[in-house]
Amino acid sequence: MQIPVQSVIYLAVGIIFLTSGRRLFWLFVACVGFVIGFEYGGNLTGFKDQWSILIIALGTGIAGALLSIFLQGVAICVAGFLIGGFAVINLLELTGYLSQQYFWPSFVVGGIVGLILMLVLFDYALIFLSSFAGAFMIVHIVSLMPPIKTLVFLILAMAGAVFQAKVHPRNFRRKLWG
Repeated sequence: MQIPVQSVIYLAVGIIFLTSGRRLFWLFVACVGFVIGFEYGGNLTGFKDQWSILIIALGTGIAGALLSIFLQGVAICVAGFLIGGFAVINLLELTGYLSQQYFWPSFVVGGIVGLILMLVLFDYALIFLSSFAGAFMIVHIVSLMPPIKTLVFLILAMAGAVFQAKVHPRNFRRKLWG
């Protein structure tokens, strides 16, 4: 039995998000870029083969890492927007309310909320958004009934948030722009 590449990627990124989203901000932003590139790169560019999509994802991941290292304030805003949009879309998908007609408006609204959360409550928002995204990445690859999938999602998201808050309790007053 061969495991799909997407499942391996989602599991690895999900674990990184759940455990290190706040601690390794540059890696979090790189993974956000990678996942967005992997998930939507083929649709935006028209490429359908796995290797082209993987190269696009690697490019967006590297761009995210560089952005977070050299322009942290901008990276915080971009990551907040992207993960907020991604979170809303996937929450709507998880609950069965996602409509193609409202895909982009939902993404933009979620992005704005994620951006605002990142600007106002940086560390807390980073823990919440990375735990939320990590939990979704993991439940996305398992085949469960919707109520059980939602329960597993909530348990993973809470466990990730608690883990991140407990493992690195100091540094919660880090300044956004300096």
